[in-house]
Amino acid sequence: RDLTVTGVQTCALPILLVGLAFFSEEVGARVTGYSGPINMMVGLDLTGSLRGVTVIDHQEPYGPRSIEQPIFERQFIGKHVRQMFHVGTDIDTVSGATITVRAATDAIRRGSRRMMRAYLQSRQTEPSS
Repeated sequence: RDLTVTGVQTCALPILLVGLAFFSEEVGARVTGYSGPINMMVGLDLTGSLRGVTVIDHQEPYGPRSIEQPIFERQFIGKHVRQMFHVGTDIDTVSGATITVRAATDAIRRGSRRMMRAYLQSRQTEPSS
């Protein structure tokens, strides 16, 4: 069975699904940072907890010292899609790169919530065995 988000096929559900992964711009969570679009790849487990975040592409001038740093990506691991993801509160920012960090965080938050919502809706429409 296919799982779709905003009309885009994002993955085919195998017999044993262990998680969800997506590119932020492919699930309608495209964001623009200070200098252009930021595309992230995000992994979720089936309970809605983030398991991995990777910056795929960006043109941010401060990206190497902000969103490209492993510490930026690691701070999302274990967060649940229902959490705030609020920059400055539960997500660290970098002085001089606030716009970049906010945009990347927004892509992660919106994309994760859309994927989880689509997954849960697909579970509701599955035929009973």
